[in-house]
Amino acid sequence: MANSTKPGAATASIPMAVFLGALGSRCTRAGAEWIAHSLLLFVIFATIQGLHWGLTNLLGVPATKLFFERVPMSFLFDGADFALLVGVGIVGVVAAVRSYQGKH
Repeated sequence: MANSTKPGAATASIPMAVFLGALGSRCTRAGAEWIAHSLLLFVIFATIQGLHWGLTNLLGVPATKLFFERVPMSFLFDGADFALLVGVGIVGVVAAVRSYQGKH
């Protein structure tokens, strides 16, 4: 038998060029999502660090300043960095995966 498929079975063959074109398009969209979220994180981190630098160097707030008489200033800025890294990082990964899958 030249044709080894069972009778009645549908054979969906997609040309390789179409498949690779769609794959490249999905990868490009996912890469664009990843770059956009990375740039967003960079800008927000730079803003937070600029605020920290401005408080300590321009306004003269000591680096050991305690807020609410318990929380050091460095904990607040480090906590903000961590929360943004986790939050935007998770959202960015989900957006890149959804973009790769072709969902919007």
